[in-house]
Amino acid sequence: MANKIMEFLWRAPNAKLFHHPVDPEMYGIVDYFDVVKHPMDFGTIKNKLETHQYDNAKQFFKDVQLVFDNCLKYNGKDSHIGKKCSVVQSSYKSIYKKLNSDFWL
Repeated sequence: MANKIMEFLWRAPNAKLFHHPVDPEMYGIVDYFDVVKHPMDFGTIKNKLETHQYDNAKQFFKDVQLVFDNCLKYNGKDSHIGKKCSVVQSSYKSIYKKLNSDFWL
């Protein structure tokens, strides 16, 4: 299920923002690591899936949520980036619900 969710998220509108780790120097946000203590991105999650670094689904879901939490923590929910984050997060919640309900059918 985690691979399907990640495939979906990778292609979701606005998801490109999360494909790679944040580069504070490139974006001119030198305080990023002062605010975000545990960075996470979809590329890292994909790599962790491919290399079997998750012991259980809970770890995967925690990392996905961390991507959104970090984005909203640094940018704020009402910022341009925060609004894009919310769109991706909504897509994640909808596919999670669908896959989870299909699993139990």
